[in-house]
Amino acid sequence: MVSRRARGLRHFLDAIRSAKTREIESRCVTFELAKIRGKFEHARRRGGNAKMLSSYDFKKYACKLFYIRVLGYVVDFGLWETVVLMASRDLSEKATGYALASLLV
Repeated sequence: MVSRRARGLRHFLDAIRSAKTREIESRCVTFELAKIRGKFEHARRRGGNAKMLSSYDFKKYACKLFYIRVLGYVVDFGLWETVVLMASRDLSEKATGYALASLLV
């Protein structure tokens, strides 16, 4: 069972898996990439760094980028956020950052 906090990530994964065609999947991925890019840019404008997002949201968006990249889509942003995750003291953030960096670089 997925915790209540992981619902956003779970809904995204379910939407991708239930896509009947590649076109529907692509639209879902494009929408999600735009949403994540907007969240990262908004956080940077507000505070100058990516840590203006909550730890949960930060990891959730990183996991979504990871999954999108594994599906074979181009992810051309998020490198700075990945570096911030890798520099974190929290082990789960650090592990997420290193996993994402292995795909983005």
